[in-house]
Amino acid sequence: MIHAKIPALQPEQLQVLLEQRLSPRKLDFHYLASCDSTNRYCQMLGEDSSVVVSAHQTAGRGRRGRTWISPAGTNLYASVGLEKTLRADGLGLLSLLVGVSVAEQLHDFGFTGVTLKWPNDIHFRGQ
Repeated sequence: MIHAKIPALQPEQLQVLLEQRLSPRKLDFHYLASCDSTNRYCQMLGEDSSVVVSAHQTAGRGRRGRTWISPAGTNLYASVGLEKTLRADGLGLLSLLVGVSVAEQLHDFGFTGVTLKWPNDIHFRGQ
């Protein structure tokens, strides 16, 4: 497998970019070099507008209870806490909507070669 050269993550820069895009909403941003699960950490915070980003997860969870392999230094893992105001019958498409939105934003930032793997895995240059 060929690994694309991706610049090192700068958590402070990521937080500023997210807050600029989501203004005037203030984010409760948390960057963890490593954690068990960004999703679990985000749920523990229990706050609307929480964003948890990590470069490594030790106990990531995938869909339907599957284990999510999260090696250090190869991907970016994130969970976002939102107030749940959607109707239950609309929640099924939320994951896909988030994936499409993230892919579009990356494209707008100038990243070419961004694709989406169902339902919300973002791939950059095939990885």
